[in-house]
Amino acid sequence: MPASALAPSNPLVAAEQHLRAHLVRRPESWLYVVAASAAVAMLLPLVAGDAASAHAHHHGTHHEGGSWLADWRHWDLMVLAMMVPVAAPYARRVAFESLWRRRHRAIAWFVLGYLALWLAVGAALVGAVAVVGRTPDVRLVSLLFLLAAAWQVSRPRRRVLRRCGVLPAGALKGWRADRDCTVNGLRYGVRCTLVCGPAMAAAALSGSLVLMAGVIVLFLSERARGPNPHRRAGRPLEAWGLATFAAVALIA
Repeated sequence: MPASALAPSNPLVAAEQHLRAHLVRRPESWLYVVAASAAVAMLLPLVAGDAASAHAHHHGTHHEGGSWLADWRHWDLMVLAMMVPVAAPYARRVAFESLWRRRHRAIAWFVLGYLALWLAVGAALVGAVAVVGRTPDVRLVSLLFLLAAAWQVSRPRRRVLRRCGVLPAGALKGWRADRDCTVNGLRYGVRCTLVCGPAMAAAALSGSLVLMAGVIVLFLSERARGPNPHRRAGRPLEAWGLATFAAVALIA
């Protein structure tokens, strides 16, 4: 019997079957949807033509007159858009190491632990800016990008990056499985913060969506060489990219 005869005639049923098959191979796919949704939420003010808000943010009144909570929400969206795609491959490993019926639950607990660390870092960063009371100078942002470029090829960063994928096996059932997934997420979040934190801080303080997009491209580019961290740790290509962003921050 030809394969076409076995295919469902209803397009909705066919789409559902295709989605199910895709989630079997890529259970972490919904994380990319979350990241894309956060990116859209960040772009909405620009698409809606919120020129007043953009002007205020560019000239520093966003931090001077805005609330700490509003700035923290902006950081949260940035983390969702930029760092969730970085964590997705590791979440996939967690899913495959879990029981089949728990794979999406395991991903959720892992990402929850991972994001908790990043959100705490964001609260500290936004709080520091609020204490200063004004938007950081572009020269400071440029300096942070240069420091991130130097950190990119440093030996301590290479050592941390080589351990990023080392996550112990956890329990398979019950609350202990949820706990272990969350702890592994926190553990990976600590390493990821050390590896990517300087570049993320520079991108956040720049307030530029272009530079934020450039930073996530560099993060993914570094990880595109495969799962072996010894091959991708400390490549100068990404460091030169961050140095270029330092110049762009000054010019823009």
